[in-house]
Amino acid sequence: MKRRVVRDMKRLVQRGVLPYAPSEDQERSQEAALALLTRSIKFGHHRLAVIRLAKAVEVKASVTQEQWEYCERVAAESSDIAVRCLMISSVNRIQVSF
Repeated sequence: MKRRVVRDMKRLVQRGVLPYAPSEDQERSQEAALALLTRSIKFGHHRLAVIRLAKAVEVKASVTQEQWEYCERVAAESSDIAVRCLMISSVNRIQVSF
């Protein structure tokens, strides 16, 4: 995946979190967020994967159990407090929406 494609996908994700975003933008945003998260996990990114998980949760994408587990493990092993807080925030956001 070329850098330009990644940038375009990141822009799609941002459009989906805008207030009153059209449903088409929301759906495309969810797809892009999951694709970016999948890519980060595939490349073994740690911090970036947790950031992308948080974005996927923010746009209400359907994150898989495997993606959650990867990010939870990464956050638990991280010495970066910001990464841990972001993971906790993502989990809390999911629990509140139920």
